[in-house]
Amino acid sequence: MIREICPKTMAAWIRSGAITLTDTGTENLYFIDEFDREFYCKCYP
Repeated sequence: MIREICPKTMAAWIRSGAITLTDTGTENLYFIDEFDREFYCKCYP
């Protein structure tokens, strides 16, 4: 199950190293954490 995160959370987690970018879409960025949990963030260009 992919969980949605908000842009502020995404930025904080990237800075801390909690998540890693895995893919980019036209509307979303996709991430994974150290436990293989998947996340996405709606980041419209």
